[in-house]
Amino acid sequence: MKIDIIIKGVSAPEKVPNKKGGGYNVVSLDYLDKDELKTTKFFDFANPDLFKRVQEFKKGDRVAATLEKPEGEKYWRWTGVDKVGEGEFPEEPAKAAVGAVPAAPRGNTYETHEERAAKQKYIVLQTCLERAVEVTDAVAGERDDIDLILRTADAFYNWIQRRHAGNVEDQLPDVPQ
Repeated sequence: MKIDIIIKGVSAPEKVPNKKGGGYNVVSLDYLDKDELKTTKFFDFANPDLFKRVQEFKKGDRVAATLEKPEGEKYWRWTGVDKVGEGEFPEEPAKAAVGAVPAAPRGNTYETHEERAAKQKYIVLQTCLERAVEVTDAVAGERDDIDLILRTADAFYNWIQRRHAGNVEDQLPDVPQ
């Protein structure tokens, strides 16, 4: 397989020692592949010629890389690189001008009724759990008794659900005019 990449940077060779006193060298190659920034490491013992060629690249170089995936292997192996040109490395997108209005998202971004209801339920459950921890700690001194805390939180939640099962406006006291 061949891929066309743009070099972002090449690290200097780094010596990695082993237990026997020897070691090996490694070089990291940062590159842009289809607008995605990637990094690959090259080892001097794996493919000495490729290791040397990669070190010659500079930021902005356009390279055709050849990769092979040996049968039964999980990863692709780089087998060759050819410089096909030089170019400017695409920089970060330009910042928006001060006061510029960002583009509006497409489509409806509002929560649905079901999403809002689920969110409110989780807020109530979390609040009940927080208060249950406080109450069990203050009353029974049992901050570590998870079963007691969960039973207390369930009792709080069930009380809220019974108390507010109907329309909330129907349960509010009448306010004198």
